[in-house]
Amino acid sequence: NKLNLTRDVLEKHISSKEIEWLTAKDIPKEKWAAGVDKIYVVNLEICRYRYEAMMIWAYSLGLDITIWKAMGFNDFSFEEPPIPVINLPVEDGVTKGQVGCTTTHMQIWRDAWDKRYRRILVLEDDVVLTPQLVEKLPRELQMLDDLAKQVSLESNGTLPPYYHFLYLRRYALHSVMDEKVYGYLANNKTITYAVPSWGTAAYVLTTQGVEWLLSHLTYYQYPLDVQLSQFQHYRPDFIALCFCNRWHEFQNQCPENTYSFAEDMRGDCRYSASQAGGRKRMYQLPNMWRFDEELFNETFSKF
Repeated sequence: NKLNLTRDVLEKHISSKEIEWLTAKDIPKEKWAAGVDKIYVVNLEICRYRYEAMMIWAYSLGLDITIWKAMGFNDFSFEEPPIPVINLPVEDGVTKGQVGCTTTHMQIWRDAWDKRYRRILVLEDDVVLTPQLVEKLPRELQMLDDLAKQVSLESNGTLPPYYHFLYLRRYALHSVMDEKVYGYLANNKTITYAVPSWGTAAYVLTTQGVEWLLSHLTYYQYPLDVQLSQFQHYRPDFIALCFCNRWHEFQNQCPENTYSFAEDMRGDCRYSASQAGGRKRMYQLPNMWRFDEELFNETFSKF
């Protein structure tokens, strides 16, 4: 039984500061159904301890989560990568872990698209939501839907009645003091347009966001969080919002929203999976021109 674990399993690995998310009160599943259609948790199969910790967290809150098997660096070769690898920055390279990470998130997006989900929550397996965010997020996501429609009306239709991507955790690459206000929820919480940021450990994606990303991200060029920040910088039609504290109250990684596992809670997977698998430069990759040709023939509507 995957859920027969008790708090005792983790107590010796968790400090008193980190025990709060295991003891939070139950959140009714029907309440969460109004917030997101599915909660995906990205997990490498070899990271069993993280799997167990995430299951305990979800079970303690009464949440349904879907553990999504991540593509590891041993699951493919650079001779036959799962997605094309092209136009790498000259000064940088790529690891199989980075390609696997991007591919895994793309697989989740496609699953959400195939099932026509309105909104999904994606977590990586060493990050959990704070009990406070679990309690309020479903209602506030509904408020955000209403806000998006209001923003569109006030812009006379120049902005769409939806957003694409919502950061629950991020590392801001520019000053958050420069962030513009998207709008205010009914409870007066401020939502901002996110400055280019890194972070794929905790985010919400709408059905429009799923469609946008699957239409525009068809190959690997940068690590996923870097690629998303590139979209933010160069594609104003990609609407990425921030759910973290704003302006002078902002802290990187948004601790008011998420907890990350301490080093001794990561079990046998204390390394960065995205950095694993050996690094290669562009000129070292086989079949590079074949991938370029495939990309040239790819249409944005095909995903």
